[in-house]
Amino acid sequence: METQLQDAPGHGFSTGRVFGRAFATIAANPAAALGIAFLFGALPLIGYHYLEHVWPEIAHVMITPGKPSPMPMPPHFWLRLLYLFGLIVLNAAIGTVAQGAFAPLVLAQDAGRRLSGTEVASFAFRALPMLAVLGLLIGVGTTAASIFLLIPGIIVSLIWAVAGPVLVIEHCGIYAALARSRMLTAGARGRILAVLLVVGGVAVGANLLADRLAGDYHGVVDGLFGSGVSVSYLLTKVVADTAITTFLAAMSGALYVELLKWKDGAPTDALREIFA
Repeated sequence: METQLQDAPGHGFSTGRVFGRAFATIAANPAAALGIAFLFGALPLIGYHYLEHVWPEIAHVMITPGKPSPMPMPPHFWLRLLYLFGLIVLNAAIGTVAQGAFAPLVLAQDAGRRLSGTEVASFAFRALPMLAVLGLLIGVGTTAASIFLLIPGIIVSLIWAVAGPVLVIEHCGIYAALARSRMLTAGARGRILAVLLVVGGVAVGANLLADRLAGDYHGVVDGLFGSGVSVSYLLTKVVADTAITTFLAAMSGALYVELLKWKDGAPTDALREIFA
């Protein structure tokens, strides 16, 4: 099927079109959107939440503010720090996988074609091993760049903002996806930052609300992962994670399509193959 991506290069980058495209994709095919977000986002995040609760104090490195002390670091300080680093990287990797998996759905909607959740999942599963490795590399790179100074981490995040969708849609390797993302985002990173700030703010707010709601139902259930995390807590988090992932992944895919049409104007051969 011939796509409808006919915009000529140079028509400009529009944040309004990014948001509009993302919401149009979700509204046009909510079952597939939620299904992909659950399968590639919320489901892996169950393991992430489990790791968060296996060792609760990991996320809270105990350093008393305003009271410098000659005492040595707390026991297992570096192990705790490494564990926290790993959690951040894992969360970033899951996000990259979900964004890459969701991208065909956004591109299909923009092309005037409706894809089922099964079709979208098949695209993602074919690229899943490389997508997972890409996600880990992006997680390590952005987290490491943010350790000492926040600005380098932000810059790296902007450069690699659409690497996941590129890898799935354009059937390229990991290095090529990172390079292609760098090329696509060049010249629009200030506007991409504005989009990501809005999207990130919504996601953080939704996560805080979900944590509050989940906390209201949190209880101890013997035998659930052996961690004392209740079924109701996990179910609340799964529902919230599915909704948040749907929004974040749709925005990532919409951002990729907007950048693609701005820079290239028409689908590449790889894109045409998807809709053949």
